[in-house]
Amino acid sequence: MSNDRMERALDQPQASVPALPVVWLCGAPGAGKSVVAWELFHARADEQVAYVDIDQLKMLSAEAGDSFDLAAASFTAFVDAHRSIGTQAVIVSGVIDPEQMAVLEAALRDRDEVTWILIDADADTLEARIRERGWPDDLVEMAIAEARAWRSVPDVPRISTSSATPSEAAKEAGDRLTPRASTPLSPRARVEETDVRDLVVIYGPRAVGKSAISWAVFMGCMERGEQIGYLDADQLGFVHASTEVRDQLIRGAVESIAHVFREAGASHILLNGNLSEALISTWGEAGATLVHLDAPIATLAERAAARHGGDAARLAGDDLKGASSDVRAAVLEQAQRQITAYAGTRTPAYVLDVSEDDIARHASVIRDLLSGRRVRSQ
Repeated sequence: MSNDRMERALDQPQASVPALPVVWLCGAPGAGKSVVAWELFHARADEQVAYVDIDQLKMLSAEAGDSFDLAAASFTAFVDAHRSIGTQAVIVSGVIDPEQMAVLEAALRDRDEVTWILIDADADTLEARIRERGWPDDLVEMAIAEARAWRSVPDVPRISTSSATPSEAAKEAGDRLTPRASTPLSPRARVEETDVRDLVVIYGPRAVGKSAISWAVFMGCMERGEQIGYLDADQLGFVHASTEVRDQLIRGAVESIAHVFREAGASHILLNGNLSEALISTWGEAGATLVHLDAPIATLAERAAARHGGDAARLAGDDLKGASSDVRAAVLEQAQRQITAYAGTRTPAYVLDVSEDDIARHASVIRDLLSGRRVRSQ
């Protein structure tokens, strides 16, 4: 991403509102940043507090510049969306380097109050955690060296997870989080109409395979050198708020980050997630391409059971991996409600029957759609 593009993305006029507190949990891989951040997010359920992993904001295939520049511009757009809906604080985790702290603070300027907290662990603990991930020796050594670099950064409070539980570490981090006063959503904060004709919205009921198929599309485009952005609405929508406010956040964040991706050269932006019927209809009526993944409830039950014991990496908010039978039953009840709701969506969509467990073939159909080849709509 070029410097002038980044400057245009950052240099947007801002409303005169109180600064948004941002608590950034930094540190080396294996330190426990994401786990502690997620615990902290859940501990503040009585406030309109949000959470995001910075890695979710820089997924652009064949990106020509520095992915950190892209992440900084996308994060600025993301917190702007939160500021407009009255969010009281944003908790952030994800991999950055110590020298990138100043760049992020400059990007946020006077609109946000950034509190840095170092999540750390001793070398033996870090090595054990990283080896559990199957990382090779050189990456283990790199992570331990990165931990040493973080400890040399002055004036950043340190929380050790070597012996503390995630809940204990989150409680200590929470002592440094002071949310701003609640600001109710107002009509002036609502998102203006934008051009979303390059947005491809992949939706469907729980456990249908949205993430797996969308990711396969993204990776296929990356292998072909095609520039396409990837966004997961669920990962952007972690906020303790009503469904209306969450929808407003997702719409504002998606459309703002999509603008950053376009500036970096993306031809399309791929979006997936558990989206409301209202959001799907809004984007469809505005010209986005809708792709509805469909499968019978029996197939969804099989996939939910497979996710329970699968070996895929666990993302924040994943309630299926290791879930009890009661949780899986609740997920399937939600899936059935979604099937009913999506059936009533009048906006035209491309319907893909994904009953067959063939991710590569389903992804190929969507890639054909992106390339302008004829795909049958139902």
